[in-house]
Amino acid sequence: MKISSQQNPAGARQRVVKKSINRPKAASKARTVPSSAASTEFAQQCVAVEFHSFPKLPTELRLKVWRYHMEVPRILEMNLGRHGSWIDGYTWARVTRKGRQPPAILHTCREARKEAKEVYELRALDVSTQESSEIIQRKVYYNPQADIVFFNNPQQLSLIKSLFKPGLLQPIARLALKVDQACLFEVYDKLSILHGSTGPQPYEGCPGLNEVYLVVDSSITPAGFGLGELTPDTGMRPAAADGLTKPQKSTHKRFVKAIQEIEGTYELGTPITGGAFGLEVLFFQWISKNQPTHKFISFTPYRCADEMRCDAVTFENTDSKLFNKFVHANNPVRKSIEEKTGCSIIFRNHNRASKFSESQKFEEIGFKGSESSIAQAKATVMELIRKGNAGKVVKIPNM
Repeated sequence: MKISSQQNPAGARQRVVKKSINRPKAASKARTVPSSAASTEFAQQCVAVEFHSFPKLPTELRLKVWRYHMEVPRILEMNLGRHGSWIDGYTWARVTRKGRQPPAILHTCREARKEAKEVYELRALDVSTQESSEIIQRKVYYNPQADIVFFNNPQQLSLIKSLFKPGLLQPIARLALKVDQACLFEVYDKLSILHGSTGPQPYEGCPGLNEVYLVVDSSITPAGFGLGELTPDTGMRPAAADGLTKPQKSTHKRFVKAIQEIEGTYELGTPITGGAFGLEVLFFQWISKNQPTHKFISFTPYRCADEMRCDAVTFENTDSKLFNKFVHANNPVRKSIEEKTGCSIIFRNHNRASKFSESQKFEEIGFKGSESSIAQAKATVMELIRKGNAGKVVKIPNM
């Protein structure tokens, strides 16, 4: 007896499958790579419409996300001790209260904590120039591959030297110093603490130091700058100005000159002189063979993670009327630029700007977004200012 497909559903399924297998294949279309002109349209057509739950992602991807998050540097600000003077300096410094807070990744989940403990180490960054009972070593979580130790006061020079005593700690790779009012001799003193000396009292400087960030004050800097109130999530960007006051601007020029002298000598230990302002200053090159890089930066209130970036541009001889209108968030021109480019525009911190009357002679505009959106927004704003003859772009050396 012949069994029909209705009486044998399994057989029907087999015949359907066989038929689908034997079906001739349609001619495959050649895949074409979109051109640069059509890349934006192609990307819009490929927008993901399904959200994958993070816990359900493959383990390898989740671990990469945790590692990528820890590559973003944290700013660990050092706070001065209670006792000290301009002449004798301060005897100790320690990480600020906000800097001692554990990274958020340590209490995100068990998997994230396990990865973080392989990267972060508990380290006592509190330093003292003498055996003092005032300071109690408090350990903080420190990522030697990314985190930056920030000294915000020129009176901390001797403490910096104590932080890099041979055998005291593992090398600190990244250090930030505030560019504040300083004469030529003080600038050389700051840098000589870092690069060492072969003079009457020789010392090795800061072995293991790879990057030196010179922090320039800015009208869009976080409000806690210089007050020991910066959070570790404070971001940084290339400096777009050379300071808020005339002394800061002069100090910036002296740092540029001193760094150029360091980088301009070739033989180790060769003395060089800086004759600025009629002063002959004996200076020495970096003692270690591994000279760090020097960069002028400014802090931002936003941590630049993932594809997020921060940048700024400064204008001098500005038209205050135009900028005062542009500052307001409801300004139609500003809103149009932000909506079109997807980049947020940041203007001066009024509390900081009011402290420095000299800073009102120029205007600094910040940008937050992806690299492409920042470039587009910056070009639009600069063209708007140029057409309105409302200011001139300030260009500063950034080493």
